[in-house]
Amino acid sequence: MLEFSNKKNKIEPKVDRSKRKFLIGAGLGVAAVAGLAIKELSNDTEDDSPENENSIQSAPPVSQAQAPENTIDRRLDFLNVEPAPQQINMGRLTGVSFAHEFQMMMGIEGRAKEVENIDFRKNISIMWRAKLERYKRNAGDYSPTLLQAAQKAISEYSTGDQNSSSLSAENENINTIINSLRRKINFVAIGNRFKSSNSKKRLFDRLQSFITSKSLLNYSLTEIMPPSNGTVRVGISMFDFLLKHAGTKFLDFIPALNDDLLSMGPYQFTPPALSDAITFQARYLTGGTPLTRDVSELRMADNHAAAFLFGLNNLVFAIDKIENLDHLLDNSFTNNLITTVDVEDFLAAAHHSPVRAYEAFKKFLELNLDYKRTLDAENRKPARQRRSGGVTRPNYLIALISISPRVSVYSQRSRRNRIALDNAFRTNTLL
Repeated sequence: MLEFSNKKNKIEPKVDRSKRKFLIGAGLGVAAVAGLAIKELSNDTEDDSPENENSIQSAPPVSQAQAPENTIDRRLDFLNVEPAPQQINMGRLTGVSFAHEFQMMMGIEGRAKEVENIDFRKNISIMWRAKLERYKRNAGDYSPTLLQAAQKAISEYSTGDQNSSSLSAENENINTIINSLRRKINFVAIGNRFKSSNSKKRLFDRLQSFITSKSLLNYSLTEIMPPSNGTVRVGISMFDFLLKHAGTKFLDFIPALNDDLLSMGPYQFTPPALSDAITFQARYLTGGTPLTRDVSELRMADNHAAAFLFGLNNLVFAIDKIENLDHLLDNSFTNNLITTVDVEDFLAAAHHSPVRAYEAFKKFLELNLDYKRTLDAENRKPARQRRSGGVTRPNYLIALISISPRVSVYSQRSRRNRIALDNAFRTNTLL
C-alpha cells in the first residue's frame, strides 16, 4: 500500500500479508457491531501493528558492507537525476489542493495551477529515496534488493515514451487480459483441489466470473491512490492523469512507502503475493506465458494478470476452507446471496490479510444462512405480523468488520472507490 506519514491527515493502517492460516470464530450481535464499526471507521485510524505473528516485517537482509565512518556514501547518487520538467495542463485537477499523499507523486504543493511544471522522473527518485532511507533507519543500512529495484526504476523511467494510457484504455486492456486468462482456467484441476465437491466448484465458477476489468481498476485504486482530504474522486482523477501524462511505467515503479518490503507497482505486489499468483498459474492454467518471479520486473499488463490470478487464488483458498459445510455454500449459491461488491470487498481484504479475509468469508456464508432462515420464517407469517422494513441482507463487509475492523478499512475504501469509479465512467467525468 502506498502510504505516507502525515500529522494532519490520518492514514489507513498497514496490514502486512500473512502466511496462510484459517481461524474460525463466531461474532455475536454482528449487525449491531457492524453498524457501529462502520461509523467509527469512516475516518481511518493510525495502526501499523502486524495482523498476526506470521506477518512479514522486513525486506531481504541488508548488505554487510556498510560505508566507512567519515566517508561519503555514494550508493544513492543514481537518484540525483537531471531535471526534466514538463509543462502540463492540469485539466480537472486545476485548483485541487493536494494533500501530502499526492505531493511526492506530483511535486506540487498547495493548489494546482492551470498549467504546472512536473518532473515525473524526479518524483519517482524522491519516492524511492524515501523508501530506501526508511529501510536504513530501521535496519542500519540500505537493502541491496531495494537498491537494485530503485536503480532499475530510475534507469528505465526516462522522459521519453512511457506508454501513455488512461483509465478507459486500461479498462479495455484488463478486459482483454482476464478474458484470455479465463479461457485457460483448468476447472477440472480446481475441482480436484476441491475433492470433487460440486458445491465448491460451482460457487468458485460463479464468484470468479464476478471479477471484471472494473474490479481490478478498483483494486488498483484502493492500493495505490490514498484518499485525499476524504475524497476518492481526486484519486480517480489522479490515476487517470498519471496514466496519461506520466505513463504506465510511472505506476509500475511506484514503491510502497510504509513498509520495508520489495513492494511496488499499481497493485503494490510483494514477492509472497506474486508467488501465490505464479503458483495458481502453474497449477490451474493451461498454456500462456509464465509470470516473472521478480516484482520489479512486472509491467502493467503483467500486473493486471498477476492481480487477477492472485484474486482467483484467494477465492480457491477461501472456498476450500469451508470443510464439510456444503449447505453454507449451496445456500449462498442457490439464493444468489453473493454480489460483485462482496467479491471486490474480499479481494481488497485478502490482499492485506488472507487469514482474516478467509475467516470473514466463512462468517459471511453463515450470516447468509441465518438471513435465509429468518426470511423464510417471516414469509410464513401473516403479512400484518411481519417485521417492519423486512429482513436486511448481510454482506461481506459486515462479516469482515466483525472479524477484523482494521482490515475492513481496505474493503470500505474499495466500496467508496467503486461507487466513484462507476460514476466517473457513467458521467464521462474523467480528465
